[in-house]
Amino acid sequence: NATKLREAMARLSRKDMKPQGVGAGSDLGMRQDGCALVIAKRYSDMMIGIPLMKIKHPIDGYLVPSEVCSEFADLARKHGAAAVAADGQYVETYREHLSAVQLGLLDAPTGREGKVGMFTAARQVFHDDRVCLGDMDEDEREDLVDQLSRITTKKLPGGGEEIIVPRRVVRN
Repeated sequence: NATKLREAMARLSRKDMKPQGVGAGSDLGMRQDGCALVIAKRYSDMMIGIPLMKIKHPIDGYLVPSEVCSEFADLARKHGAAAVAADGQYVETYREHLSAVQLGLLDAPTGREGKVGMFTAARQVFHDDRVCLGDMDEDEREDLVDQLSRITTKKLPGGGEEIIVPRRVVRN
């Protein structure tokens, strides 16, 4: 819902509260889609602040896994995460760099059911007006809202649904 996304863009997280939890999630595409890290902070009033979304785009065809993993590990640590959730791409390289800054690696949900579960949960917190994107860099915030607004779902024969995330449009 575009209205809910726009409202979340203006909402700031609670500066008068210490977060109850800090989570980090990443996707290490490295080649075609690049890589992304998102930090989320959960507060006692059930609000979720998103202070950072870092995206690395491939230059000249690819990213260097060790450099991306090191940078993302440092950012997650700086924001207070204890671990980072990621899929199996470059898992050993990531584990090495996370371990170097005393962070764990969590398995992100995979497959169609994992993807649907994650997007359903995200859609619900936006619907409930619990997401605060106002702390993000303005360009990152605009990019995230643009990406989220392009996601669609498709009903599958026999039940269930598929989440359709269009290929990213890279902006310089």
